[in-house]
Amino acid sequence: MRIYATSMGKNNPLAASGAGRDTATRPVAKARGFDKDTMSVRVLAGEKGGRMAKANQSGAAYTVANKETIAKVPGLQAVGFTMDPGESTPWHYHSVVTDIFFCLAGPMEVHLQGPSEVVTLACGERYDVAPERVHRAVNSGAGAVRYLLLQGVGQYDFIAAPGDAV
Repeated sequence: MRIYATSMGKNNPLAASGAGRDTATRPVAKARGFDKDTMSVRVLAGEKGGRMAKANQSGAAYTVANKETIAKVPGLQAVGFTMDPGESTPWHYHSVVTDIFFCLAGPMEVHLQGPSEVVTLACGERYDVAPERVHRAVNSGAGAVRYLLLQGVGQYDFIAAPGDAV
């Protein structure tokens, strides 16, 4: 199965849900273990369960319920996240890569700056964050949030940014 970063063509597994944008079809990665019917991801790599502290390139760490690298090749990576209620990633941006959020269990929120905005994603929906846009993922709900984050195409970086409550 293919995951499409910028497409909502008829072959896109999320097209049936109406999520995302209607742009040209461009397959960017092949994913194993992704079930388009249940919107679930089978763990292919990483630790199972337990709280995961993720160190970013700025040296700071943040805690989420679970983080698992599903696939990583030069210029592209797919990472599965689970966040418990109240958890969030820190405010940050990427100089080259686009963050593409696929909500697997939610709802989840993507908070953005420049301009200030909150995007709420339901299960099966996706949202793209352009390079250099300050953002963070937030679980403001009562249950766990799961999402697949596709990052690319280009050299990955994680640049911490100051954040205000949105």
